[in-house]
Order: sequence, then structure tokens, then C-alpha cells
Amino acid sequence: GDRIVSAGHDDTVRLWTLDGRPAAAPFRGGEKVLWSVALNAAGDRIVSAGDDGTVRLWTLDGTPVAAPFRGHDGGVRSVAFNAAGDRIASVGKDGTIRLWGLDGTPAGVFNLGAAQYVYPLGGRTYAALRADRTVMFDSNLTKRGEIFLHRKGIVVVTEEGVLAPTDELRQLVRAVGADGTVLTQPGAVPALTPERLRQILFDE
Repeated sequence: GDRIVSAGHDDTVRLWTLDGRPAAAPFRGGEKVLWSVALNAAGDRIVSAGDDGTVRLWTLDGTPVAAPFRGHDGGVRSVAFNAAGDRIASVGKDGTIRLWGLDGTPAGVFNLGAAQYVYPLGGRTYAALRADRTVMFDSNLTKRGEIFLHRKGIVVVTEEGVLAPTDELRQLVRAVGADGTVLTQPGAVPALTPERLRQILFDE
């Protein structure tokens, strides 16, 4: 919590103290524009995402820790460490979220569409931000739920049910029966309590 890392269109990664002074010499982070960087919780590793389609892991002085991680088809928009620091998540322009081991070993792929950012939430959950929603998934790349912002409140949709602040918003979510028909009867989409929603999204 005592350092800031930044990356820019000049392809440099820079480390700063909290008062804005350089904490290390800048280093080149790839072959093209860098879109995202992150520090791990221990503060001794930097991960970067580049428009060259790679994810790269560095020490604080810019020494590569592993070969570039390759797998995205096109540029990488966003990267993040999980809370434990033993996994890296990346979002590509190809619409996939990928998990990696620290040596670059692929640990899973989740096809999400036009995601822009990925953030770790707690020890086992990630949030991927799209233009129209936030998608929650776990470290096994299993989708936990989706969060939608409506002008009348936030709606959270899961396989088990829906959390919405009003009946009107809850009625916007429809269940589909086994025969493909839309179910409109009361209770067809179960209402979730906030406590149950936390269990589903975060394993609490």
C-alpha cells in the first residue's frame, strides 16, 4: 500500500511513492501501448497488459519474471492479481477473460464478450466490467451472477434467483420453462435475500 504503479501509451511502466516521486527507474513494458498494470499484494511483482496481446510479469526494477504470457487474440485491456497473489486475470479485446499461473501457465478461459476491466473481489471472486453489466465469476471461471444498473436501482441476477429493490424491477427478469415458454406467474423467479446473495457471489 505504499507504492503506485502506472503504465502509458509510451510503453513504460513507472513506480511511484505516494507523494508522486519516482520509486524506481522506468522500464519498457512490451512492444506496443500498455493498457493496464497492477501490483501484487506483497508489493514485489508487477503485471502488465499490452496491445501486443501479451501479459507480462516483472520485478519492481523491470526484470522479466517469466516469458510473456500469450493466448489472447489481440490486445489485452486489463490485468489483475487475485488476493493471494498466485493467479493473474486478464481481459482481452477478443472477449475472453483468462486466468494464469505466475509462470504463464493457462489456468482457464471464460468467454465473456466485450469486457473492459477485471477486478479481484476477496479471495475467490472476480468482477468483469462490461458496458451494460458487471459479471461475477469465481476462480474456476464459473459465472456466479450479473449486476445490472437500472435508473430505479441495482438488479442482481443469479441462477438461483434475483435481488432487486422493488417488485417492478424484479418483474423485468423472466424465467423460461423447460418447454421454452416464458413463465410469468408470481414466484417464477425467486427473490434472493442480501445474505443469500453474498453466499452465492462470495462463498460467505
